[in-house]
Amino acid sequence: MKNVNFIKVVPPHIQYEIRRFFWFSLLLFMCTVTAIIITTFFELHNLYTIKQKISVIREKTKNHTELTKNHSDLKKKHEELQNKITKIGFYKNHPKNPHDHLNVMIKASANGIQLEQIRFNKNDLDIIMLCSKPETAASFVQHLLATEKFSSLALVSLQKDEKEKMLRCAIKGVIKR
Repeated sequence: MKNVNFIKVVPPHIQYEIRRFFWFSLLLFMCTVTAIIITTFFELHNLYTIKQKISVIREKTKNHTELTKNHSDLKKKHEELQNKITKIGFYKNHPKNPHDHLNVMIKASANGIQLEQIRFNKNDLDIIMLCSKPETAASFVQHLLATEKFSSLALVSLQKDEKEKMLRCAIKGVIKR
């Protein structure tokens, strides 16, 4: 090959190699661009489906904060109620609790006796009640003494009540703890 205008001409086998390199590079570039486009498409498709799922989940959990707040409030109220129940149980089981003594008096007053006033003062007990006969007052005192929750109960006074035509009885005694 001759030089044209002082330019060396490329031999045909090198031209063939350059052409082959060009087509190979073009094919490789097109494959790379196609792979990038395909992976980008799949990523965009995943992004689109995730956005749809997020919007659906947001609709479902729109009131989640309100529900969790209500749940925490209910949990606090439940704990407060449990504390109150514990305190009430402690008070009921406490030996100085007059609840058992009052139950015994109410059960004993079932036969025509009306309790007007019950006063506990540490270990002392004062009861004022209305009854129809003195025998019912005596049986009331005997019933209380039989329970072993009271000691040295005594019928202090019997007065006739003018309004209801009944007897007003005063009983004094000591509470056993």
